[in-house]
Amino acid sequence: MALTKYTYSKDANISILEDEVLADAGITTALDHIDLIDDADPDTVDIWFVDPISGAEETALIAVVAAHANPAYPTADVVHTGVGAPNNQLGNDGDVCLDPDTLELYKKVAGNWGSSKSIDGTPVFGNCSDVVFTSPAAGEVLKFDGTDWINNTLTEAGLAAATHTHVESDITDLQSYLLDITGENLGTLADVTLTGGPAAGELLKWDGAVWINNTLVEAGIAAASHTHVEADITDLQAYLLNITGENLESLADVTLTAIATGELLKWDGVKWINNTLAQAGIAAAAHTHVEADITDLQAYLLDITGENLGSLADATLTAIASGEMLKWNGSAWINNTLAEAGIAAASHTHVEADITDLQAYLLNITAQSITNLSDVDTTGVSMGNRLEWDGSDWVAVAAGGGSVEIDNQYTGSDSDTSTTSATWVDLDSLTLTTSNTISLKYLVIANFHFDTSSNTAGCSFKLVADGVDIPYSVMHVTPGSGGDPKNVTLVGHVTLANAKVVKAQYQTDAGTCTVHNRSIVLRGIG
Repeated sequence: MALTKYTYSKDANISILEDEVLADAGITTALDHIDLIDDADPDTVDIWFVDPISGAEETALIAVVAAHANPAYPTADVVHTGVGAPNNQLGNDGDVCLDPDTLELYKKVAGNWGSSKSIDGTPVFGNCSDVVFTSPAAGEVLKFDGTDWINNTLTEAGLAAATHTHVESDITDLQSYLLDITGENLGTLADVTLTGGPAAGELLKWDGAVWINNTLVEAGIAAASHTHVEADITDLQAYLLNITGENLESLADVTLTAIATGELLKWDGVKWINNTLAQAGIAAAAHTHVEADITDLQAYLLDITGENLGSLADATLTAIASGEMLKWNGSAWINNTLAEAGIAAASHTHVEADITDLQAYLLNITAQSITNLSDVDTTGVSMGNRLEWDGSDWVAVAAGGGSVEIDNQYTGSDSDTSTTSATWVDLDSLTLTTSNTISLKYLVIANFHFDTSSNTAGCSFKLVADGVDIPYSVMHVTPGSGGDPKNVTLVGHVTLANAKVVKAQYQTDAGTCTVHNRSIVLRGIG
């Protein structure tokens, strides 16, 4: 560092300051010099330059000072350096000493180093002649108003903050910009890289350098609608343990009042409260309606007029024929014949094999009288009468409508014995042959005595006309105990034409079957 001093006269005729002298000389940097006006000579002012000025600047400075009389001449005093205030034994009057650490400058006058002056000055804008501050605030800027630099807010200066936003109307070329990108592809942007398509449902994810297309899985994102397995819920166990033993009503938004079986929770706008189905406006799963409940019944019935049953979604009709019915097959209503549906017609018949309890039924009516039937009236009955329906009861009337014959055969105490099982055997002594010449109805009655003392096996009996079993005439007898005898009566009726053979047959279950006191009566009934 070098210091150079210039001294110029400061008599009464010279009123300019050092800065004005420098400005006139074209030396504009204020930090390039130091003013020391408190020197020993009150009529002069010394200007010390930290760095020597150029020859042209020095010539200009001397010319400026000379123009104001008493020109200053540069003098070459000694410059000393040292830390702290120098000792008075050092140097001569007019010398200066610079502390390089603090940049304090001392000048020796009259044998003493006087007070120092700092050359580490900081310029202040407000001290400039063309700067005008008015209540400056943080964040304000300087703006030249044509005369001075004045402090402005960003708004006053017409400036925007580095971070700011705009509304659409602020963007004057928005329409042309949008028109300009019409038809452009996202993949043409410099920071976008699309690979393999992209595919439907992919999204853009920043990889640190560019935006790349990713599937949800690649991006580590779940779809809006997704599920979890138990293992995905990391705090499930803690959650379940936390609510163990809690009651529903302990929840903040649940209020239960005298709760009863079958009630449900309904949101009342503020909380969940217990309601009966009726209070909640809900019908039970199993419920009924009256016609008045169906608000569109009339419109519905009018709307289906002319529709076909087969057009219903749950009806499937295949080659439908007269008399068929609908039957539910588990998924739809299908057309079935009665046989396919397993149903008998209202008017139908059965063969003996269809009646599973026929034998038990016949055994149950053994020894019963036809007069015990509620719709039979036998008042005044006599030999040869028949039963005829009078509109309310069966009544006994005289036989008629053709010739009637009565044949009978009685064998007394004779007996027939059979040891054949599973085979029907004729009771030869109980065989009658009709002698009529026209077709007549016959009542066939056969009586037997089945003595349990001489029979150890059961025996079945039946009536046969012309080789065909007479309906409902089959009976099975089981031996009793203690030698109790049993009387067996078989009854049937049959229509016979011309001479026909009527006989009784029997069949043993096992062992020996003996029948005593046999008789058979064939009685024409018209």
